[in-house]
Amino acid sequence: MSNYFAKDGARELQQRIKDYWSERGYDVEVDVVPSEYDEKVRSVRYDVRSHMRNEMPVRRRVA
Repeated sequence: MSNYFAKDGARELQQRIKDYWSERGYDVEVDVVPSEYDEKVRSVRYDVRSHMRNEMPVRRRVA
């Protein structure tokens, strides 16, 4: 299992999300965004953010 808070893991999750929705005919924008240094985990955490609304893509891929 990947550490989705690390840079490589966040990029893996980003690609998995894009692939999932692409197979269903949607284009989604998914970004990996670094946060500030986190004292609790003693590293920079990476967040995966999308432009989806209510957990659904906002646009279908143009055929």
